[in-house]
Amino acid sequence: PDVIFVPLARRFCYKDLPVVNMVQGMEPLAYDDRENPLRERMKNLLRRRAARSAAAHADGFIAVSNFVRDFLVNEWSVPVEKIVVAHYGPADPPGRCLRPASVPDDWAGDFIFTAGALRPARGLEDLVEAIGRLAERNVEARLVVAGATDPRMSSYRRAMQARISHHNLRDAVIWTGRLNKEEMDWCYRNCKIFVMTSRVESFGMIAMEAMAGGCVCVAADNPCLPEVFGEASVYYPPKDSAALAAAVERLLGADS
Repeated sequence: PDVIFVPLARRFCYKDLPVVNMVQGMEPLAYDDRENPLRERMKNLLRRRAARSAAAHADGFIAVSNFVRDFLVNEWSVPVEKIVVAHYGPADPPGRCLRPASVPDDWAGDFIFTAGALRPARGLEDLVEAIGRLAERNVEARLVVAGATDPRMSSYRRAMQARISHHNLRDAVIWTGRLNKEEMDWCYRNCKIFVMTSRVESFGMIAMEAMAGGCVCVAADNPCLPEVFGEASVYYPPKDSAALAAAVERLLGADS
């Protein structure tokens, strides 16, 4: 081979061949993970060290967003000429759709949708608190939450469930767990609003899927969501549930 491509931020050496790394997951590198369990924080520490070692020795980098490139340049002093930005391609438009069994048929077209692995970096508390604020103002909003819960993050899910109970939203929130593509496509096509609350993303393929599904989108103004959504989303300041509630209420009103 003429070059070694490593699709992770990990150091790799083979003879004298040049090595190109691809930087994808930014949570271990750019997210303040104090809310994670101790074991996960330790793993992220090791991931950061491995990525720093790769940054110091790689001959080139592929960054999946401008945010990743700027992080490498500004935080780790990687020469910009070593980096090529290559965004992921557009998501396929929804094909055959299948309603998730856990979502009632009469919810079709009448719910807010959010998706992604359930962990602190997802920032789901923004949306739960926003729905709670709307309920206090007698604004009805149903929420479908898709995504698997890593057993290591069970404490975070319990915290979200406690918030839901505090706001008396148990009948207004459905947890679907992991969905297949047909079920995700149904949710994209049938939701009133798609909300993405992530604290940090290297790119955010779910954002591409939501736009391909024709969703009305609201996103946290966090890296690199504005880069991906562009003008196709309404933005709110991260951790500001009042601003998120206002944005959702405005869009619900526009849809009525």
